[in-house]
Amino acid sequence: MIMQKPWHTNYPARLAREIFLRCAAAYGGPGKKLRVYDPCCGGGYILTVLGFLHGDKIESLYGSDISENAVELAEANLGLLSPEGLAERKSRLGELYAAHGKESHRLAIESAERLSALTRRVCDSRVFNRDILNGREQPPFDFKADVVIADIPYGRISYWSSFPAVAVCRMLANIAGVLGEGAVVAVSGGKNLKFYTPGYCRVEKFIIGKRKIEILRPTDDG
Repeated sequence: MIMQKPWHTNYPARLAREIFLRCAAAYGGPGKKLRVYDPCCGGGYILTVLGFLHGDKIESLYGSDISENAVELAEANLGLLSPEGLAERKSRLGELYAAHGKESHRLAIESAERLSALTRRVCDSRVFNRDILNGREQPPFDFKADVVIADIPYGRISYWSSFPAVAVCRMLANIAGVLGEGAVVAVSGGKNLKFYTPGYCRVEKFIIGKRKIEILRPTDDG
């Protein structure tokens, strides 16, 4: 149901949910809706999943990516969180199913119908281009995040794959300006990913499947 394109892989929905709930618990502030940012969002899969599953706990969703194609896809996927966007997607799937009769289209229509019950309006949802490893590039508008969830890119993005520890440190430094008071940052990567966190302290570390997740909090002297 959530749209994909080549080179934009899905992230396990259960893991995205687990990370978000742990971050929400670490953040505290009961009753406060959270502002969530994914600084390397790709096609916006994590943000869209969280919007469907936990829209009642989220005030706003923000995503950025170095790729313009990824930003375009993320905008389309996040549009599914509104009743109008989901209805438009269902209509398009209906047209495709009528024209081609593919089972995948029929299943996607059924998925859209189930998701209709989960659709909640998120106050704000914005995606923008940004090379998160370039400290000179800043977001095109002001915002603050309570929770940051970043799945570290790999494979086709050679700089991340060749120097992941350095890249993670740069990312953490470059997101500091958008972190709200008490914000927490979750970094998801392979089990062998090791990195230093100047300016941050570790709240929690856990491994699920092939991924290691570290939840961090900025230090007062960061």
